[in-house]
Amino acid sequence: HDTPSRSGGPRRGKPSACRAFFGMGGPKLIACVGDVHGLWNQESEEALCSLQPDLALFVGDFGEEDVALCSQIARVPERKAVILGNHDGWYSTTQRGKGAGSFRGVEEQLELLGEEHVGLSANGFPDLGLSVVGCRPFSAGGANWKRFARFYNQMYGLRNFGDSTMQIVANATSEPAHHDLVFLAHNGPTGLGASADSPCGLDFRPEEGDFGDSDMEEAIASCLQKGRRIPLAVFGHMHQKLHRCAFPRTERRMFHLDEKTGVAYLNCAVVPRIRRKGPGEDGEVG
Repeated sequence: HDTPSRSGGPRRGKPSACRAFFGMGGPKLIACVGDVHGLWNQESEEALCSLQPDLALFVGDFGEEDVALCSQIARVPERKAVILGNHDGWYSTTQRGKGAGSFRGVEEQLELLGEEHVGLSANGFPDLGLSVVGCRPFSAGGANWKRFARFYNQMYGLRNFGDSTMQIVANATSEPAHHDLVFLAHNGPTGLGASADSPCGLDFRPEEGDFGDSDMEEAIASCLQKGRRIPLAVFGHMHQKLHRCAFPRTERRMFHLDEKTGVAYLNCAVVPRIRRKGPGEDGEVG
């Protein structure tokens, strides 16, 4: 996060970072950048670079098809993998507002990011002994496929969640067998939404429930069954600050370790990224 200084000027904070143990060469420093929502500047880039991460992971939601901001992200010099979120396809996925009927905004962002966008693909990093497996991009969460059926069919040839699962698994299992797999998604998997304050719990309706992506859960399960090691899954979308419907709970649990499989699930959607420090807060908010 980035926070202003006491003088009112910008205070540089640092993106979330975690040290994960991978099979080759020991621990790696991975910087995880949560939902940006328009809040990215030069100090954000400097904060990320100051970490000197082995790899940076961006979970998307840069803006409402904000091509200019996406261009800034694409120019970040750190080695990275990116997946675009539902706000990055705000008009294209729903046919609303400006550009309705066109995928131009989405296509321009994908062109800017190039191979660094891993949605429904995978990128290998041989020196790190790992591959980043991208789940379904532009996900808004939940079980309603029909809402985005036209978009996913025309952009990716997907007919349903099952098609998406098969594509993710095919990409993952095509990566070198000795590579650990890191799953990167905009929204997290089903199975982590038992309550409103769970990593993928529905907090903006009174009935609560699981708002994860079933294709991601099934793809991870399939890869584990095939003997692949998945030490980390990173996502965002479901913000740390809960909707008033979840009251008296106010903050989401952002981490879950599945002790049976060894998969660590990290939700890094701490929004807003740039915020004013509260009373009594000294130093920088990490």
